[in-house]
Amino acid sequence: MKYRIERLKYDGKEKKGFIVDRPQGTDDYLFLHFKTPVNIYQQKEIIKIKPGACILFTPGTKHYFESIECDLVHNWIHFEPEYSSRFDEFGFEYNRVFYPSRTNYITPIINEIELDFINKPFLWEENVSALLTNLFVKLSREERSKTRDLSSGMIEIREEFNLFRLHLYSNCSEEWNVEKMAKILSLSRSRFSVLYKTFFGVSPNEDLITARINRGKYLLENSSLTIYEVAEMSGYKNVFHFIRQFKKYTGTTPGMFRGI
Repeated sequence: MKYRIERLKYDGKEKKGFIVDRPQGTDDYLFLHFKTPVNIYQQKEIIKIKPGACILFTPGTKHYFESIECDLVHNWIHFEPEYSSRFDEFGFEYNRVFYPSRTNYITPIINEIELDFINKPFLWEENVSALLTNLFVKLSREERSKTRDLSSGMIEIREEFNLFRLHLYSNCSEEWNVEKMAKILSLSRSRFSVLYKTFFGVSPNEDLITARINRGKYLLENSSLTIYEVAEMSGYKNVFHFIRQFKKYTGTTPGMFRGI
């Protein structure tokens, strides 16, 4: 997606008491990332927000925020997407504050955009659009992956589950059961199962089967291993069990899949 940058500032600093008051907003989109606390107008009221908050204002929407506790530090960028309907696909809830679980990537990306915007090196417009798309993809993925009421503790647990899931997928040929999975994260079997389904929308056992079938598909396509060897390297001790599950999940047998 292409964007036109109107103006921006990386780590913009203003003195305590700084106020932005635009009753009619602007004709472009405005992304704000606050690194210090501010009071901001949202949905007909002034609310206090914490460091790390972000907001995406749409064209023509009132802008009002004030830094009354300390000097203001924030990243901001005024921009226009080439197609607003495509931009809507990111799924952001416009004109409302949100808190990404991670914000460490925001400042470096906006810094790089600002450098290209100022210096205008070769293909700067293409690079700026790519960087801005990357920023919004990261933010969108985080918003989609978390529930609205996740506490900071739950966010940390979610990160632990993400790491465990990567481990599970990388080592799906090992012997696994839910008790063993839960023990790794120091949780009870029932608690682990509930959280796994909450975070990933699938049970641990179903996800393990998916990982093993995907491993089998990869080996069938990229090696000359026998079906028995593929089954064993995908975590199946019984080749006939592998064949049955493979057909159930793909609609075809391993041998037919290899021949496609």
